[in-house]
Amino acid sequence: MKDQTSRLPSWKIEARTCITAILVIIPIASVFLDINQLRSELEAANRFLLVVGPILDARTDERICPVHMLPLGEDVVPIEYGLIIPPENESHARRERFPFANSTIDEGCSVNEARRARILFCPKCREAKRQWMSSR
Repeated sequence: MKDQTSRLPSWKIEARTCITAILVIIPIASVFLDINQLRSELEAANRFLLVVGPILDARTDERICPVHMLPLGEDVVPIEYGLIIPPENESHARRERFPFANSTIDEGCSVNEARRARILFCPKCREAKRQWMSSR
């Protein structure tokens, strides 16, 4: 009988520890799940804006690519916001080899409602940029 009573207090401590752990873990887990839910809803909203949001007109007056001497086509591309640091020598290569690749538009750190931009592009510039990026 002494053996059974000595087990009882340790069982109570284990139960109390389990209950405490549950009471601590459940709120933390629910916050984590709420954050993940919020994150997925924000990602869905961003995807929605990419499809139906306003389109920034970023077309220039030029109509001919100065490198390839081809007429420029129109496209709608994503806008990238934030501090975007191009790979080394990309600025020089862009000016010399693919000035109208324009597969995205960099709009800096001031975020607007627009998530897409209407641009002019040269297909040969886009190909030259792909080749330049793959050779790096």
